[in-house]
Amino acid sequence: MNGRIKIAIAGAGFMGETHAQAYQNIANAELAYVVDANTEKCGAFAERYGCIPLNALEDMLETGIDVVDICLPTMLHKDAAVGAFKAGKHVICEKPVALDYDEGLEIDKAAKTYGKKFMVAHVVRFWPEFAELSRMIRQGEFAGIKTMSFSRYGAPPGWSEGGWIINDERSGGIIFDLVIHDIDFVLSVLGVPQWVFARKNKTADFTTYVNALLGYPDVNVLIEGGFIMAKQYPFTTGFRVSNGETTAEYINKSKKGLILYDSSGERKPDYRDCDPYQKELEYFLDCVKNDREVLIGSGSSAADAVKVAGLIRESADRQEKLSLI
Repeated sequence: MNGRIKIAIAGAGFMGETHAQAYQNIANAELAYVVDANTEKCGAFAERYGCIPLNALEDMLETGIDVVDICLPTMLHKDAAVGAFKAGKHVICEKPVALDYDEGLEIDKAAKTYGKKFMVAHVVRFWPEFAELSRMIRQGEFAGIKTMSFSRYGAPPGWSEGGWIINDERSGGIIFDLVIHDIDFVLSVLGVPQWVFARKNKTADFTTYVNALLGYPDVNVLIEGGFIMAKQYPFTTGFRVSNGETTAEYINKSKKGLILYDSSGERKPDYRDCDPYQKELEYFLDCVKNDREVLIGSGSSAADAVKVAGLIRESADRQEKLSLI
């Protein structure tokens, strides 16, 4: 593919804005359209980013764009993605890919059927500190891990249209929309666990907190998170990983980045900081431009994360340990 890649963002909300800002810094990206049923919001978005507003996905699919960037509520992902594939467009889709494992596989199958690139935007894979931890594990620099824990906390978000994000039935709740970041990351470095065991707190229609153990042959991984904090509490995420001789820690609000503790004391490894949203979009556009296979955030790996999220939800509901093998 020669020249700039023409992109349409479906969804003028919080994540649509985040992606639009990143595209401003990518030389070969041209944000051509934004699509949203909210005419006023769509028009304001288009004015900010210098693109054309549309109110229907069908109108967008008739344009000469190359890529559809889906930033819609999760329950709309399948129809939007499959429609884009049928129209000959490549697709990057916000996480989670779906609320059901089989539906996630259907979307991935449609991409393959129509021969189009497909990526699910699990941005944590591109977060500098997570990416460095992944590299260390994959390259054998961090072997014999004995403990891994990941956390992700904040106040209930108020940015979603109609509050869909804080409704379990519509968004899958924090298991599918928040801690799935860490589920996907753990699967990317350790593979699918043998079992899961989870607990949760829930209001009438929304899970506010969950903790889950993912069982592997040599280590149990703790993942916890929730939208349960006071509104003044800053969004906080991070991890601690240790093999007894080296401990890696990252807490976003400490502003210290990834820190390693070992026989040499406390040190920061040599890795490059970046805007992870820009990095993930650059990666996908490179796959499109140079016809490369999407290896990070593939549809099948995203579906696996949804499968594990579903089992965590079921384990918490049943208060039982559930096997995956």
